[in-house]
Amino acid sequence: MRIRRRFPLLFVLAVALALVGCSRQLITATPPTPAPINPRTASIGEIVNIVLARASLAEQFAQVTPGYVLGAGGQVQTGDESRARLDFSDATIVRLAENSSFTMQNVTLTDDGLATRLKLEAGKIWVSLTGGTLEVETPVGVAAVRGSFAVFVYSAGDPADPNDDLLVLDCLEGSCSAQNDVVDERLGNLQRTVLTRTGRITFLLSDLDVQNFIQNNPEVADVIRATLTAAPPPTTTPAPTATDTPPAPPGLTPVTVIPPTSVTSIILTPVPTARPTSTTASGTTVQIIGLHTVLPGETIFCIGRGYGVLPTAIAQVNGTASLTPGQILRIPAVQWENIPAGPVCPPQFTSPFPGLTPTNTPAAAPSVTTVPPTDKPDPTDTSAAPVAPSKTPTSIPTSTPSKIPTVPPTFTPSSTPSKIPTVPPTFTPTNTPTVPPTFTPTNTPTFTPSKTPTITPTPDLVGPSISNLRPSPTALNGSTCDVTFQADVGDASGVLTATVVWTSFDFSGIQFSTGNVTLTGPSAGGTWSGTAFGINVPAFGHVNWTVSATDTLNNPSGPISGPTINETAGYGC
Repeated sequence: MRIRRRFPLLFVLAVALALVGCSRQLITATPPTPAPINPRTASIGEIVNIVLARASLAEQFAQVTPGYVLGAGGQVQTGDESRARLDFSDATIVRLAENSSFTMQNVTLTDDGLATRLKLEAGKIWVSLTGGTLEVETPVGVAAVRGSFAVFVYSAGDPADPNDDLLVLDCLEGSCSAQNDVVDERLGNLQRTVLTRTGRITFLLSDLDVQNFIQNNPEVADVIRATLTAAPPPTTTPAPTATDTPPAPPGLTPVTVIPPTSVTSIILTPVPTARPTSTTASGTTVQIIGLHTVLPGETIFCIGRGYGVLPTAIAQVNGTASLTPGQILRIPAVQWENIPAGPVCPPQFTSPFPGLTPTNTPAAAPSVTTVPPTDKPDPTDTSAAPVAPSKTPTSIPTSTPSKIPTVPPTFTPSSTPSKIPTVPPTFTPTNTPTVPPTFTPTNTPTFTPSKTPTITPTPDLVGPSISNLRPSPTALNGSTCDVTFQADVGDASGVLTATVVWTSFDFSGIQFSTGNVTLTGPSAGGTWSGTAFGINVPAFGHVNWTVSATDTLNNPSGPISGPTINETAGYGC
């Protein structure tokens, strides 16, 4: 009876203990509540190569790892061939290209979402918004996007000339704006503006620009394709009549300014006001008033001041704002009014517009006025004596020989000859015969035959000569993307190798793609050539290339830069 009474009690106790254990296990398995995320910060991810950051300007830059949190006052920058992605709390994504840097000034919560303001010190950023706004401050001005997708590029020019800085804003989808002291621009879908301190040029983006954004922001590819396909193009300005077109100078023809690929017209609206332009079926055209060959040290703003032509119009027509010596620029008929003071490059032809006076023209004047005006120099003028002998062979054939002897008579009075012979006789007769016999006969025969054989062998330490670099074609037009590079390469010991390295850039000077081509040619020297097939060049971009070579003794030479190849049609390759 006792066993039967105890058994149920033990059973009840066991069941109770089991239930307590299960309840404890269920409570332990419940995950803790995550800590709230600061909505005014961004997390850095997708780090490629060198990505540095610091929490404030007072701290030092340090290499970051994925998950680094950047707050207000923090700064991030990338190095060569480096990239980074920043994710904000509202799903906004900002990507940095290589050699780019920005400071997060502040992030504010609004009814429409986050209002973010960045200060772009250098380089390029891509922005993808799900709401709210993002403003970008640069030394040129402030640009902003509300709603969706945009690209911001800040290109600093000559530090001594702040007027040649450029801010490029690509508004792919959404509502964008750009402002400074002279510009207040509003942009819509598929529009780009190139902003300077003195004006701006606005035109339409191409399909290549959209594909480039998708390539760098693959997570929004479907959204961009859907919105940009359904969205109508922005309103364009009506075409001027033929009577508004300024006459073209003799021997020069109009060229098309950036014809778009996916739209039918283009906006060319420089500020200050520009000369009227003529519109054709393929796009807006402007007259070309002449050609300018870029000299070392020249900038697009210094050239614009010389011709009185808007620098941004020169950049648009030639597809680039970065210049290289030897590059040939087409100068458009777009007047630059109210030109600010700054360096002025000498014009190479007469412009129909008033420009500023070149700052370096007086240097060439003295070389023209150095010929003596008369054939009667003053014998007592010692400063004129050295000038006359250098000029007489070319300008004074017969009279100068008779004039030259007239200078020494001023130093030959009758008293000086009598005093000169009295001094040397005390030194010349006794010392001169005794000194030379002790040194001349013994030393000269012993050293000359032994040293001459050691100097004769001269090793070849010089690489091949590289000259006459030339591409074919000299410009790309969208349908032509193959380039044949040629150069004259020669060396006394023979040429072993010759190579071309090419790099393409977009309109703002950011590197786009690169490659190399092996050249072939006669080893004894001559023309070496090679073809690069399907060079990848963005619309209105350009290609820079260099040639390097080695001889049969492995002596290198180069790289030597060839002429820049511009993409002029605006379709890209």
